[in-house]
Amino acid sequence: MDLPRKMETDNLTEREIALRSLRKPIPSLSFADDASAAEIFQNQVLRPILACQHKTIHQIFVRSCPPSLTTSAGSNRNEILGQVKLLLSRHPSLKNTLLGVVLGLCTSDELATFYAMENELTKRIRSMLAVRITDALHDQAP
Repeated sequence: MDLPRKMETDNLTEREIALRSLRKPIPSLSFADDASAAEIFQNQVLRPILACQHKTIHQIFVRSCPPSLTTSAGSNRNEILGQVKLLLSRHPSLKNTLLGVVLGLCTSDELATFYAMENELTKRIRSMLAVRITDALHDQAP
């Protein structure tokens, strides 16, 4: 599946225009000439959504995780990342809620693209969620 380097904006509904307006482009992202469709989708759609939903994702995770992870995780980033990944793998309802927070801001066309590459993009989302949550927990650690 080939994705355009720039997402089309013609024929969008009001909802789709509103959804896209919530996302801020990430100017530091660039594409290699051999970038896969999944990588392009990740950088054009998923990363801006994750940035937009950062506080919501963090709040949902903190509310769902054991207090020990948020208060005594220490400053070891790799330890926190391991605990976050473990928690996401053991709690499918939390993982699916966070996935819904991301997919809820996709347009119809973007959802169709997501479902065409669902397995790969779900793994990418899960990985980006774990890193984003870890960074937030690490930054708030005493």
